[in-house]
Amino acid sequence: MTVQISDVLEAAMCLSDADRVVAARQMLISVDRDPARGTSEIDAAWDAEITRRVDDILHGKVATIPWSQVMTEARLVAAESL
Repeated sequence: MTVQISDVLEAAMCLSDADRVVAARQMLISVDRDPARGTSEIDAAWDAEITRRVDDILHGKVATIPWSQVMTEARLVAAESL
């Protein structure tokens, strides 16, 4: 059975905004991958970056900021820009 793009798009438009974002990302990933490597260069670079950042946190090289503090500071900056 052949699926038409119009059918896929029509079905996708019935999804929530968040689900459409997930679907769009998955579709993009599916064409970005190099089958010979199993992952794209971008994915590999992000994996390395994430690993480095987690390692920095676990070894105390960087300090984390509580989410509540981040949001408080973001609200202050946003209020100042009004």
